[in-house]
Amino acid sequence: MAANRQPHGARLAVCLASAIMLILALAGCSLIFPSNASGLGPTTGAPKRGECWDASNANAVVWVDWEGHKARPCSTSHDLYTYAIGMISGITSTTWASSTNPSQPSDAVQTKAENACTLKTLVPGLKWTEQLLRGYFFLPSKSAWADGARWVRCDAGVLAHGTTLAQQALVKLPASISTLVSEGSSDPLRFDYCIDSQVPAEGAGPLANDDFNLVADCRDDPEWRLAGRGTLPEAVGSPFPTAANGNADAQKVCSTFAATAGDTWYAYLPPETSDATVGTNREITCWVGKLETNDSGGAA
Repeated sequence: MAANRQPHGARLAVCLASAIMLILALAGCSLIFPSNASGLGPTTGAPKRGECWDASNANAVVWVDWEGHKARPCSTSHDLYTYAIGMISGITSTTWASSTNPSQPSDAVQTKAENACTLKTLVPGLKWTEQLLRGYFFLPSKSAWADGARWVRCDAGVLAHGTTLAQQALVKLPASISTLVSEGSSDPLRFDYCIDSQVPAEGAGPLANDDFNLVADCRDDPEWRLAGRGTLPEAVGSPFPTAANGNADAQKVCSTFAATAGDTWYAYLPPETSDATVGTNREITCWVGKLETNDSGGAA
């Protein structure tokens, strides 16, 4: 990751490491089917679009197949909403599991599930910065998969303000999903991703301390906001940039999002590959924060 200081003539500093990956499901094409459509394989026990569920964010992140309670009426308390049922095609393996980690899906299954579960199916105008609205997917059980089931359940949840990055919680969703969708349209900052840091903005990035940094409401003048993204200019397979070059790359991308002299920016670079080259992920992620000021009005 690349740290920085404000882009108005101040010195720059950089620290390169593996990027902290944000949970995204905003790309790809979604294939939506009713639960009894042909091509889904056996549908016994298959979920349906419009169902509601109760789960924590921590469980929803780590579960590959659903390990929680049965669907509940949406008029009762719930954290997840199934907005689509997709289909995973072209996978001939009798298990969705990775050969190196049986508790996680293979890369091929993961990619197809994420592509089927784009949140823009639910909120067509969703912006990349609106990452409090989170997407989760769930596959058939291993036994159902072995019997030919190939559906993927696409759920949406919303991260709660005021919880630490290490213990992110979900808000209770409204009885009607249309209410949630309307909130995203009428209140553009409702789902934007912001952080309140427990350390000065100039000293560390927003994702530096999972145990103390908090998910913040972007409407309440937070310390950090997810501002934008760009791309490493180095080509895939080329040597990963040095600290100086990586900082220069980040400055070109992220300084454009720091609008005033009181803004500081912080960039996260993609992880380098095991042989220190640029991988297929070349995305630079930019956060903008506010510098603390001293009595004379300068940067602290």
